[in-house]
Amino acid sequence: MRTFKKLSTALLVTLTLFSGSSALAQRAVKADIVYKNAKVYTVNPEQPWAEAIAIKDNEIVFVGDSDAAEKHVGRSTQVVNQEGKVIVPGLVSSHEHPFFVIGFSTGCQIEHTGDKEKMLAALADYVKNNPDGANFSIGGAFEGTVDITNEDIDKIISDKPFFMIATSVHGGWANTKALEIANAEELDKNEHYMFGRHANGKLNGYVASAKTVVAMMDALKIMDEEAIYANALPVFDKFLENGITTVFDAGAPPFENEAFAAIARHEKEGNLNFRLKASCMTQGSHMNIHTMERMEVNTEKYNSEMFDVSTFKIHADGSPDGKTSGLVEAYSDGSGDFGPTSLSKDDIAEMTLYAASKGWDVHIHACGDRTLRYALDAFELARKLGYTENRFSTGHTMMVHPDDYQRFVDLDVVANVFSDKMMPTQNTVNLLGEERAKAYQPNGSLYKKGVKISMSADWPVGDISPWMQAYVSIERKQPGKDEVTILINDEEKLTIEEVIEAYTINGAYQLNMEDIIGSLEVGKRADLIVLDTDIFEVSSDEILKTNVVTTIVDGKVVFEKNSDKKGK
Repeated sequence: MRTFKKLSTALLVTLTLFSGSSALAQRAVKADIVYKNAKVYTVNPEQPWAEAIAIKDNEIVFVGDSDAAEKHVGRSTQVVNQEGKVIVPGLVSSHEHPFFVIGFSTGCQIEHTGDKEKMLAALADYVKNNPDGANFSIGGAFEGTVDITNEDIDKIISDKPFFMIATSVHGGWANTKALEIANAEELDKNEHYMFGRHANGKLNGYVASAKTVVAMMDALKIMDEEAIYANALPVFDKFLENGITTVFDAGAPPFENEAFAAIARHEKEGNLNFRLKASCMTQGSHMNIHTMERMEVNTEKYNSEMFDVSTFKIHADGSPDGKTSGLVEAYSDGSGDFGPTSLSKDDIAEMTLYAASKGWDVHIHACGDRTLRYALDAFELARKLGYTENRFSTGHTMMVHPDDYQRFVDLDVVANVFSDKMMPTQNTVNLLGEERAKAYQPNGSLYKKGVKISMSADWPVGDISPWMQAYVSIERKQPGKDEVTILINDEEKLTIEEVIEAYTINGAYQLNMEDIIGSLEVGKRADLIVLDTDIFEVSSDEILKTNVVTTIVDGKVVFEKNSDKKGK
């Protein structure tokens, strides 16, 4: 019996020494860097808080208290005393448009004021000072909220095309030359495109939907691979400065191939210091086949851990504030209008099933509650047909009929939300009525149901700062702006812990990456950020002022505040 015990002990020690996941082996790992005396919020329910974290190569090898972390300190280990600073997982921003941001950075930037005269004055100033400048602007107002005509723009610039793109990129205003080059008269005969007209029937310069914006951008050759490549790095730095270590690009259909090629070049050159998940997007049945063909090619071509194309994006409607979203009940403005969808219910289902059969994840832009119901119907059909591994999500998720709350849980669908610039306004009340407006962005209701909520900014539409998104999600109002009191609605507010969960593990889940990122656990990639504010103890006003001190991706410091270490 003693011999058996001795042999068993020897065998156990031998197995332990050769087991990389065992406690003894973990004790033997000497880390490259150890952060100690920190307030570590892990987003791991089995170990929510810790004091220290140790990193070896690109993985986390220890999470625990500072004293126990000492066993990971070797001769070459860098030890950093965080002196109580907060550490959280690297943020996963699960619906952004970096390719648009990169391209738009070359054009005229107009401050979002919602004021026609200020917008035209900014355009006039740009044209005067940049005679050879870009042929487009971005910002100023949302579509349908200002009455800018082609004649207004022609008074400023008429000898070459110019397109003023709305803040949301769901509409815009074009001069006569731009309408001519885009062949707008012919495009308007196609049911997939929408242009405004004067009472006399002539085009008035208004571009009324996202898919029409895309057609205009394509016709005007606004962006190309070299422009995206040349202007990408400042945008990369912006993510890192904000603690965003993983980004989902939710589509840039006019120039996806050019954007992917430019990003791949940067990755090859070592300039891509965050994880970028990209998508190919369809906006109407006329695009479906072409989008599927692009996906077939790009999923094979781009599939590294840092950059891949693995999500099929279905842009199914516009926005309720522009009356371009499909509703379950008619708009409350007396028009009897239920609003459009970009694709029919059958189209949405067909595209979802095709994507699922290819193993792709599916993300559906759905702002109106009828559009969102179509999305959930498509996801339900896919689940019933056995597609259980694909990750399904809805983008924006502004309006959800209460009957559909539980369906997110039952169908394992992630609700992606963002708050900045998408909070309801008086215009929302006028279009939806008080009750529906009060339940606009029902984040709290969804969370209470157990829905996985992911978060983002939809940059450049919203402010890229996660702390702005946090503030608005917590307070249900935008800082420094007058709000419609009934819309603040405490029931739909989130806590800071819920916001961080949305920005980390839930975002990782949406992107099918929760096994390697999204929480601080042994064995996961070392993606984490250090903050200068204890966001768990201060007011939302103080959260809004939070700065990222350090951003680490794959075990490497890629940003340090007040340092030149940005994207290197």
